[in-house]
Amino acid sequence: MCNVNIITPYDSVGASITNQVLMCESVIVGEIPGTYYEFNNSDEVQALEIVE
Repeated sequence: MCNVNIITPYDSVGASITNQVLMCESVIVGEIPGTYYEFNNSDEVQALEIVE
């Protein structure tokens, strides 16, 4: 929940905002990698060219 104030030249209005946010779509089990790349529809050679 977040409390906000909307300020205009003649008035101010307070509101509370609540929202749900996706924090994680998948979990990688094991040691945390230094980097992570996802290359859709590309082969190994193309992926290496992009990273370099």
